[in-house]
Order: sequence, then structure tokens, then C-alpha cells
Amino acid sequence: YLSALSIDSAGNLYTPQAYGNIRKITPDGVVSTRAAGQEFAGTTLAVDSRGNFYTTKVLANQLVKLTPGGEIIAIAGNGISNSNCLGLATPQAITLDADDNLYVADTLNHTICKVTPAGVVSTFAGKAGVSGVLLGALPGGLNQPTSIALGKRHGRPALFVLNRQ
Repeated sequence: YLSALSIDSAGNLYTPQAYGNIRKITPDGVVSTRAAGQEFAGTTLAVDSRGNFYTTKVLANQLVKLTPGGEIIAIAGNGISNSNCLGLATPQAITLDADDNLYVADTLNHTICKVTPAGVVSTFAGKAGVSGVLLGALPGGLNQPTSIALGKRHGRPALFVLNRQ
């Protein structure tokens, strides 16, 4: 039941398994399992430079973090009152930038949420509850973003978003 992939700066590949465990595959092909438990079970996966793992729990409308010490922390969604992205609605994709800022495609809210390493959560793009693609300056407009990726455009960092039509 593998559902996502994430690669860290050392080239290790990670994938979440059913029941919240995480499989690690080193560049040399050594496979190990990090037991996290059902509380961490999600459909996406990202790992930051500090060894924290992140996943989205789509049905619970939450973003959760697994620390290197094994603590599981809900950091956004489902009524967590730390931001204007507190009401996640079907968060389907996540990605990290070089500074460990996490971006979440909040599909049914038509937004991209941003979580800083300090845990500050904000709306990065789109307007909550407003559907429709509007190109140009942020916040712009999105229509059910389902996937996101970081790359470069004209030599500058860019966040690419896949919207539903």
C-alpha cells in the first residue's frame, strides 16, 4: 500500500506504508522501517533537513509531523487554530523548499498553505472557498489544486500547481 515518495538531501528514498510506518531505502539499496503508528498514516510524505516527516491525512483534513524523537504533532487543519489555513479541506499534496518551508495543496479550499520551520501556517496562494484560476500576482486564484512541485522558472525558484479543470 505505497502511496508516495520523498527523497532527502543524502539521496535516501522514503515511502509511507499502511498503518503509518515509513520505509527507507538508501542509495546502496539497504531497506529499513521506521515504525510511526496509525496516528501518522497518511497519503503523502515529505522529509525536511532536520529529519522531520510530514504527511496529510486527507479524510481527517489534517497535516501532521513526525519528529526524529517519535512525537506526532498535528500542525494544521481540522480546527487547529494557528493560522488562516486551519480548516484544511482534502489536503492532497505536499512539498518542501530548500529552506524547509512546507507547501500543502488544500484541494477543496482552492489554496496552497505554507508552513514555516517555526510552525507558522499561512495561505500562500489562492483564496479560501473561491474557485477559479487567476494567473498573476499572489494570491491569485486556484481551482482544486491536486499536486504541487518545486522547480525553477526563468532561473528562479517556482512552485508549480496542478489544478482541476
